[in-house]
Amino acid sequence: MFSPTGGDNIGQLDSLISPGNFKNSYTYGQNRKVSESLDLPFSSNPDEFIYKTVYAYNAQNLETETIFSSRTLNVTEFTLENRTTLSYQSNKLSEEIEYSRLSNNWEEDYKTTYTYDGQGKLTRANGYTKNGNVWEENEKSEYTYEANRLTKQEDFYFEAGSYEKFYEIRYIYNGAGKVSEEQWYNHNPVETLPD
Repeated sequence: MFSPTGGDNIGQLDSLISPGNFKNSYTYGQNRKVSESLDLPFSSNPDEFIYKTVYAYNAQNLETETIFSSRTLNVTEFTLENRTTLSYQSNKLSEEIEYSRLSNNWEEDYKTTYTYDGQGKLTRANGYTKNGNVWEENEKSEYTYEANRLTKQEDFYFEAGSYEKFYEIRYIYNGAGKVSEEQWYNHNPVETLPD
């Protein structure tokens, strides 16, 4: 699901060499945001893939769409694979819909809705899968804060009409107010958590 401690850490990099077999290359638009990223292989093997992601933004410079495509080195045209659209209310992400490319059409696969408290902090993210024309509950994440700091994320899956917790992450902060440790707990099977 969504990680509220993450973010756009790319900055103004033109390229980034990943440990492994790819070079990431970034193109920026007039809004100083990434408009396109390419994952390029170091290998000259014609069967290696090139991955491309194209980003779109609204007038407030908030990301509204990403389109992911790929091709092999020996093919010139990219094949569309998936797409994500993002909607906002009061400049806060409210809904994210993921699509797959089927028979030259975009088909909705997965939807996440976001809920915030009165201070604008994310408190819940609900995930839904598409079954025909109906969105069905699938999973959710709940976020707990203390002293304006995220201290806990609980992840649940939906099964047989109710939610069951399967993961918990606790965030520990250092004296500078930065996350210094993440403690991960698997609830399947349920573990005894420290107080």
